[in-house]
Amino acid sequence: QEEPLYTVAVSPDGSLVAAAGGFSGLVHVWETTQPGSPRELAGIEIPGLGVLALTFSADGRWLAAAGSGETGGAVHVWRRDGTAFRAVHLPMPDEREPGSTDPPRARGMQAVAFSPDGTVLAAGGEGGVVYRWSLRAPEGAASAVEPALTGPDGPTGTVTSLAFAPSGRELAAGSKDQSVYLWSLTGPSAAPAGPTRTLTGARSWVNAITYSPDGATLVAGGSDSRLRWYELAGGTVFAEVAQPGPITAAVHAPDGATVI
Repeated sequence: QEEPLYTVAVSPDGSLVAAAGGFSGLVHVWETTQPGSPRELAGIEIPGLGVLALTFSADGRWLAAAGSGETGGAVHVWRRDGTAFRAVHLPMPDEREPGSTDPPRARGMQAVAFSPDGTVLAAGGEGGVVYRWSLRAPEGAASAVEPALTGPDGPTGTVTSLAFAPSGRELAAGSKDQSVYLWSLTGPSAAPAGPTRTLTGARSWVNAITYSPDGATLVAGGSDSRLRWYELAGGTVFAEVAQPGPITAAVHAPDGATVI
C-alpha cells in the first residue's frame, strides 16, 4: 500500500535504513550491506501511530520513533541486536487535566534525538514541549520521563526538530514559532529553568537543525526555503542560502564542510 514518506534514518555503519510515513504505524527496515541489493527485514508495527520522526543512536544500538495518533502522541525505542529490534518500554507523560477520567494522553510528538553517547533520548512536539529519558538503566531499560524542558522563554509553537551538540552538554530545538532554542544541560535529570539562548532570523517554521562536528556553528532550515548558519558564540547568522522549496531535513557531513 502506497503512503507518504515522512522520515528516513540510516544507521551509523550504513548497514540499515529505516523509513516510515502515513498513519499505518509501520516502520520499514532494510539491510543495506549490499547497497545494490537492499533486503527488506520484518517491519516494526506501532498500531494507530503516524510516525513523523526516526533516528538511530550514534553507536547504532538504538532506534527511536516519534509521532501522533488518535489517542495522542507517543515515542517508541528499540534496542538493536544485529538486524533484530527489541522494544523497550518508554513511559510517556500524562497530559490530562487534573481530575480527568479520560484515558492517559500525551501531546503529539514530531521530533526525536539521541545524545552523542546514546544514554539520553529527547523528543519534542505540540505545545513546545521537550521531554527526555535516561537509557542508562540495567538491561537497556528506560527511566521515567524527566522534567520537561519548558518555561516562559521556551518554544511557543510545536517543536519540529531536535539536535544535541557534539559535546552532549547542549540541546537545540527548532520550532514552528520561527526560532531555535538552546538549553544548557548539566545532567540527564537536570531541568533548566528555561533556554539559555534563542536563535532568531527565520521567517517561517524551523524544520531542521544540525550542529557542526566541532559544535561551533548550527545550521537551521525551514519552510521559508532558507538555510541559515549561526555562529553560536555570538548567536548571529553569518551565512544564508536560498533553496527551491521548504527545507524539512538537514545534516552535516563528517568533515563539517558540507550540509546535506
